[in-house]
Amino acid sequence: MARDISFIINRFKLVKVLNLESIDIGDTFPNELKSLIHMRYFAVRTTADSIPSSVSDLWNLETFVVNGLHRVLKLPCSLFKMFKLRHVHVNSRASFSLHDNMCESQLVNLETFSTPCLSPGEDAEKILRSMPNLRKLRCIVEGLLGYSTKGSIVRFPRLDFLHQLESLKLLSYSYPSKHPHEFNFPLNLRELTLSNFRLPWTQILTVGKLPNLEILKLRFRAFEGAEWEVKDSDFPELKYLKLDNLNIAEWSVMDDAFPKLERLVLTKCKRLEKIPCHFEDVASLENIEVNWCSWSVANSAQEFQTTQHEDMANYAFRVTIQPPDWETRSSH
Repeated sequence: MARDISFIINRFKLVKVLNLESIDIGDTFPNELKSLIHMRYFAVRTTADSIPSSVSDLWNLETFVVNGLHRVLKLPCSLFKMFKLRHVHVNSRASFSLHDNMCESQLVNLETFSTPCLSPGEDAEKILRSMPNLRKLRCIVEGLLGYSTKGSIVRFPRLDFLHQLESLKLLSYSYPSKHPHEFNFPLNLRELTLSNFRLPWTQILTVGKLPNLEILKLRFRAFEGAEWEVKDSDFPELKYLKLDNLNIAEWSVMDDAFPKLERLVLTKCKRLEKIPCHFEDVASLENIEVNWCSWSVANSAQEFQTTQHEDMANYAFRVTIQPPDWETRSSH
């Protein structure tokens, strides 16, 4: 049920922090909100499908959080006039109504942004170029991946110009292109999550060469195919690797890959036959976690633990196993 918050606004004109996430304000923003010009933090829950342009009157705002109850929430172009913004979080898909002069404004202080919905085209790049100092980005990619090509190589999303970006989460609702795909990620990236891109494993090469990547999470259908071959010297700084709900069956790793890996998490990779023996001798490895994979994967993890304990005296090494079904263990 929508609540009238006018009494709050009228009573606290000098408020700097206002959290209304526990209150549904309905499908319209009270006009009185624009009078709260001292606010630095504003969180709200709403069924509205758009944010009014008057939000830019809150010129001191640094953090803007919207718990949108509508499938898509349209953000106004006036948002780009809010130069003090540092954090924008929208839990539903956020889209923009763009105009030709939007690129003249830049949110130079914006550090975190979630969750814009980007479709292939010039507008997507224009939006991101207006946020040159982003450090954390979570976004949705949708539409046909056929824009921004060089020859027959698809280059979307292009993010290499976001030189400060350290954490990136990409969820794809796009249709896979018939052309080879090439990610363009900034070299400073330290944490990356990919989901539902449905690309062949050969397209992960760009990710493997990122010089500062420490955390990689590949979720539901991020890549598809039965075989993944990791080349020499790939993932030079990676410390955490999670494979979640992938259809990989055979996984091979060359000797010099993953030299600094500390934690390996395998979840619902039901077709995977075993963990590559390469990890048995990785001195930095501290933990392997196996959740709802095959018994052969669970057994290989336990064998690694024996090797780490008995042959390498690494008694801190741990293996955690969540089996598919304890009751059927005897039949395997």
